[in-house]
Amino acid sequence: MTIPTMQLMEHIEATFNKSSTTTRYSSIKEIIATDENSAAFIREVLEDENYTALERDNPLFEFAKSRAQHSVLTFFIGLAFLDFCGFRRVIAKTVLHSDDEKDVISLWMLTALYHDWGYHSNDLTKNDLDYRKIIKYDLLTDDYKKVNWLQILQDFSRLHPHILAYTYDEIKAYDQYARRYHAEHPNDTEKVDHGILSGMKIFDRLVKRIDAEVSESAIITSAQKRLLHAKIACLTIAQHNIFKSNNITNDKKYGIALRKLHSTSDFRISMDTPLLLLLSLVDTFECIKRFGQAKNESNYLQKNTILESIMLDVSPQIITIDYSNLYNKIQKKDTNLQECFTNYINGLHRIGTWTSFSCKKGLDGIVMINMNIPSLSGV
Repeated sequence: MTIPTMQLMEHIEATFNKSSTTTRYSSIKEIIATDENSAAFIREVLEDENYTALERDNPLFEFAKSRAQHSVLTFFIGLAFLDFCGFRRVIAKTVLHSDDEKDVISLWMLTALYHDWGYHSNDLTKNDLDYRKIIKYDLLTDDYKKVNWLQILQDFSRLHPHILAYTYDEIKAYDQYARRYHAEHPNDTEKVDHGILSGMKIFDRLVKRIDAEVSESAIITSAQKRLLHAKIACLTIAQHNIFKSNNITNDKKYGIALRKLHSTSDFRISMDTPLLLLLSLVDTFECIKRFGQAKNESNYLQKNTILESIMLDVSPQIITIDYSNLYNKIQKKDTNLQECFTNYINGLHRIGTWTSFSCKKGLDGIVMINMNIPSLSGV
């Protein structure tokens, strides 16, 4: 077994230095120093002037704290994981039908940096939210006949089967389940699923932007890729927070429309939808949101300390993670942080219950992640 000798921070800085991302920031440490810096980075690279950190007087400020930082780290960790299980090649071949590595990077950037945008939207608190009233362009449809320049998206789900782990109807059914769940928990700030909210509203925003920037005569040749990337990324985002039921009692709450997600189902997120699988892995692995100040006001670890205390080795077959240094630092803190660590590690080990990954313990503090189910044949 390989014992990791490289810090997670070093992996992230390496991907930042190798990437062609143009930014005024000189290092990852500078970008994630504050949520404002992270939001500014996202705003800059996505050319989205509306992506801003929340003001302190916003009711969602505490709830959304560190989400921009988390999204930036998700992006760069994902770049470090691209060669694990051949993600780079599989996404290019089955999702994009392209051999251009830049297309994979730009699609992953769009997906990772926007995946938690819903935490910044006040619509997150509206249990009776009606998407039909707040968006012009619907993400969860294949019918774009009424808009000529959107014909590239017509019949999307049939032509792009490696994007959707769930049908449009299943995503809508989960939206309703999530609303019922949060209604039963009145203290929840989140009243609608943040993934579905993010996907729906960002797709609408991106398509409106393309519409405003490109004339109809030029859009056929110059914006088809942007439209496809918007649809792919936003569908992936809309699915990333959809989880299986964890017991038979809860299966009834999911209902017949979501039988795929019942606890007794053998369904798993797999390489059949590689972009969603990558986001599921990285979003589960990234942990500053768990051990940082956002979740632990009095006893917490600095972001740099967390990233420098996790040792990581990434090979095409296996990801090996050494948490021993991190655990030693956590032991010096209060029991709440130790409980957070236990829950985090347990969550990693449960990844095999809803994805095709397998997570196993090695020596003290070592965790190993590999693929449990073979990837697509011929890919």
